[in-house]
Amino acid sequence: MKLKKMILIILAAILFGGVLFFYNAFNGNPISKLYAKRVLDQHLEDAYPDANFSINDGFYNFKDGSYNFDVTELGEVEEYDQPNTYDMSVRGFWKPEVRFDGIYNDSLDESLMKKMSYFAETELLEVLWASVPSVKTISVRIEIQKGDFGDDVEWDKDLQFTKPMGMHIHLDATDHDEAAVLRDAQMIQETLNTEGYNYESVTINGNTFGQEYKDDGMGPLRFSASFTPDTQITLKDIETIEQ
Repeated sequence: MKLKKMILIILAAILFGGVLFFYNAFNGNPISKLYAKRVLDQHLEDAYPDANFSINDGFYNFKDGSYNFDVTELGEVEEYDQPNTYDMSVRGFWKPEVRFDGIYNDSLDESLMKKMSYFAETELLEVLWASVPSVKTISVRIEIQKGDFGDDVEWDKDLQFTKPMGMHIHLDATDHDEAAVLRDAQMIQETLNTEGYNYESVTINGNTFGQEYKDDGMGPLRFSASFTPDTQITLKDIETIEQ
């Protein structure tokens, strides 16, 4: 009888744990939500010390495992105007972090960022082609806050942007194997570091190229890799894409 009772208790505990697990997966839990809200509150204090904000209760986004909040800026507003409200997202179980900051994003100078990215890409193509002829295209992500520079600012790799650049590079890997992609990645890293480019990370896609493909000649993806300025790139960092 005791054994039967113990088995029932164990089964009930398993059932309860399963229900709790699925509830948490789709709805989050009050403790994690409170922690996420505190992390967001500290972020607002650190990033915007001269402003005051109100954080709503928020909700759990089960699609990406984040807690989303609306943050309202407090202070005087013109008659009939609404206070500024921003989307914020906090994600992470053991160490939650603000992954999306609507205040920061709304302050980005998209027009100037596009201009700077164009000139950076043009310069980097010329620089990299000299050492890595297989480079086909490069796209650069530069983040600039409104008011950081004047409208007449010209591209210079020594400009101090809000964040280091992010880069995405396509290689012609038609005749490449993993070792060849590794050599190209290492040379790209060495060139960027030697030339003094301030970048956060580089993602590389190695594709097949040829006239039989679409207008830009780009065919199937064969390899991918990513690195930072300090990464010791090895063969294990080169991912082969199974066709």
